[in-house]
Amino acid sequence: DRTRYGIQRDALCLRLCCIRLTIYGGVETELTNDNSDIDIVKVLNTSEPLWLYYQTYDNGVSLESLDPAMDVYHLAQTCIYDQMKSISEESYNFTHSLIIGGRKRNFALHGVFSTTTVSITKGPRTSMKVYNETGSGPLFAMKLGYADEHGGCSVFSATFYEDDTSQGNVDCEVYVRDNQRHNGPTN
Repeated sequence: DRTRYGIQRDALCLRLCCIRLTIYGGVETELTNDNSDIDIVKVLNTSEPLWLYYQTYDNGVSLESLDPAMDVYHLAQTCIYDQMKSISEESYNFTHSLIIGGRKRNFALHGVFSTTTVSITKGPRTSMKVYNETGSGPLFAMKLGYADEHGGCSVFSATFYEDDTSQGNVDCEVYVRDNQRHNGPTN
């Protein structure tokens, strides 16, 4: 049974890890960490949903309201997870699911693994750019900064694009596999 202290400690550890990724590891930078052999393909290659457990950005959507008394209507995205459809050495096809405005939405996305790091360092792949199913984009880039040895928790730095141009901000996302979603990330 998790105590309030344990949950607060986990949240603090996640924030510190995300701060470390943000300061030291943008998507284009190589991170040095305890598990330098992490491979994004191994982390994503699971039949289990990968639940977004924590992020450093507001994932809400703001819309103009039809009500004259309200300028903007803000919808929060909840219950966000990715489900693998197929994976290869070059790409990752998945469904990005979420609930927004009380309705479940599914988006077909396509990730292309970066080979730049592999060709230079002969190390494992750690990043990918994600496109929608029509191929426009990229929508965002993800760089794996940490994965526990059992694959239950993974931490990514994320850079979001608007009109095919990076917004310049590097954010952090923590994912847990479905079998860990009730316990949260490992310590």
